Amino acid sequence: MAVATATALALAFTSLTAVPASAADITNTIADVQGTTDVTPLAGTTVTVQGVVTGDYRNSTASGYRGFYLQDSAGDPTDGRSDGIFVFAANADPAVAIGDLITVTGAASEFYGQTQISATTNEAYALVTAAVGVPAPTVLPDSTVGAAREAFEGMLVIPESAYLSSSHQLYNFGSLWLNVGGLAVKATETTDAGDAANAIAVENRANRLLVDDGYSIQVANGAHPGTQPYFDAATVVRNGDKFVAPAAGMILGWGFADWRLQPQHPLSSTSPAEYATYEPTFESLNQRTETPADVGGDFSVGAFNVFNYFTTFGGDARGADNDAEFLTQQSKIVTAINSLDANVVALMEIENSVKLGEPADEALGNLVDALNAAAGSSVWAFVPTPAALQNADTTDFITNAIIYKTATATPVGESFADIDETVWDNAREPIAQTFDVDGKVVTVVANHFKSKSPPAGGGTEPADLQGFFNADRTEQATSLKTFVDGITADPAKGSDVMLLGDFNAYHEEDPAQVLTDAG
Repeated sequence: MAVATATALALAFTSLTAVPASAADITNTIADVQGTTDVTPLAGTTVTVQGVVTGDYRNSTASGYRGFYLQDSAGDPTDGRSDGIFVFAANADPAVAIGDLITVTGAASEFYGQTQISATTNEAYALVTAAVGVPAPTVLPDSTVGAAREAFEGMLVIPESAYLSSSHQLYNFGSLWLNVGGLAVKATETTDAGDAANAIAVENRANRLLVDDGYSIQVANGAHPGTQPYFDAATVVRNGDKFVAPAAGMILGWGFADWRLQPQHPLSSTSPAEYATYEPTFESLNQRTETPADVGGDFSVGAFNVFNYFTTFGGDARGADNDAEFLTQQSKIVTAINSLDANVVALMEIENSVKLGEPADEALGNLVDALNAAAGSSVWAFVPTPAALQNADTTDFITNAIIYKTATATPVGESFADIDETVWDNAREPIAQTFDVDGKVVTVVANHFKSKSPPAGGGTEPADLQGFFNADRTEQATSLKTFVDGITADPAKGSDVMLLGDFNAYHEEDPAQVLTDAG
């Protein structure tokens, strides 16, 4: 989407009003162009405004935005109108720099929800005073969310308080997600799907604020230099850490359906050292512990999604593409599992080796061998996949599994599974094993319900906030409940059952409620 929209930027203003011969006579303030709503009152009008250059994303920067931000230092901060604005320059390359006071002449318009001026020739720009310096940033209040941010569009701002909530877009779009005031909680984690949950979701969406890298193109795009700018190996940044804006602030822009904080110049891993002043930092509030917190008790269990741990490469295999990638993946997983200090661990997304024509549990055995090698002795063993699941025709390329420490857990009987392909045809069948733990019998079940990813061909996500395939997950939860009832009715297995894994449902969503309602 970013690439396509960036292309549109280059084409959007070819038919706008030509600029006058002189660009020095001011006709309007930036606030006049912005107006008091989300749409400029001067759409299609040629205007001349004055302001300080606060952001430089001209064509030669490869940003894709192809323009500048201006801000009026003399604007009225109390009139509800923004004093900043984006200027689309196309291929123009005027002799101006960040901190210069200039005039710009061009047509006012809206572009995908952002108010801007189109000034696509060098003659549309006139230097008034060089290097006057950028305006002081304005505090963006925590209470100013959603459409209320229009009053600050295009201005240098510093959020009153903001916290990292996700980095999932950093390595493709170069952006980080923040929540202002405090971390948001998924609506259906606390509230049953319905009007009340929908209202929370609306509030969460309005709260969200993105930190961008100044590029409209993806990090993997050939025109993008280097990689993402914000995370490096020397500094661990985690969800919940506090956002610290650069001293000059960042520019609040609207793009790709989100409010975004843009650096004053596009940033990447290859940016010159002097651009470090444009970068935000994070105050660590959620430091990773060396070991897991002590949860008490005499026996502990864990769950670990190994994200496509495949020892087979190519073809239908997933995960690593080669030995080098695999060894990196393996080393991280081995370190993490050995650090868990759990007696039994349920695994998700490990290679179903029989599906690839390999011996059953080949990848699972590889992982256990690596865990033992790192531990220095034969600490771990794996539960063999039930024979009924060693069928390549009815199973997926990934499967569930269970590993355990032989010194603290002894298998009782063979592993078993819930095998009903009318229920589990699009998910991974639950795998179970009963253990004797110091004379106490406990059954562990590894689960992985259908994900919320869109179906093949896409589709509109259901409006109830529970994601795609909620009915399937609910059916799977119901089947799992029946499976557990069968376990607890078996005297050899006992009444103690632990359900572990990826249920892909928040606490107040239907699949989770099937289980919690059952006690």
